[in-house]
Amino acid sequence: MNPFDYEQHCALILKNAGWDAHATHKSGDQGADVIAQKGNIRIVVQCKLYTGTVGNDAVQQVFAAQKFQGAQGAIVATNSTFSQSARQAASATGVILTHHAQLSNAAEELYYNALQTPHATDGATDHPSWS
Repeated sequence: MNPFDYEQHCALILKNAGWDAHATHKSGDQGADVIAQKGNIRIVVQCKLYTGTVGNDAVQQVFAAQKFQGAQGAIVATNSTFSQSARQAASATGVILTHHAQLSNAAEELYYNALQTPHATDGATDHPSWS
C-alpha cells in the first residue's frame, strides 16, 4: 500500500461508519488527507502510513487543516505509533491520535462531542466546498 492508497483506506473506514468521506487531492489540501462529514459535523484526518514514529508535524498540519476547513474536529490516523511531542501537541490542540483500526471510534467521539458543544455547527457551511 502506498500513502495515497492509505488515505483512500482511511476514507473507506469512515464511509463504512456512516460518514460522507473522501480523500483530498494532493495539492491544496491544507493538511487534510481525508475530509468527512456527518450531518453538520465536519472532521479532517491526516493519514500517516509510517514505519517509524509519527511526529508533531502531523498534528500541526491537521490542526491547521481543521481551521482552514471550518471542521469541528481533527484526527491523525496511522498504522504506527506517535512520538511524545506528537502526544503533547495533540493534547494542547484537541487533535485525536489513533491507529487506523480505531479511526471510526475516534470519529464518532468527535461527532458526539461536537453535538454536545453549543454552536458547534455554526458556520459549517460557510467554508470552502470540499466536493
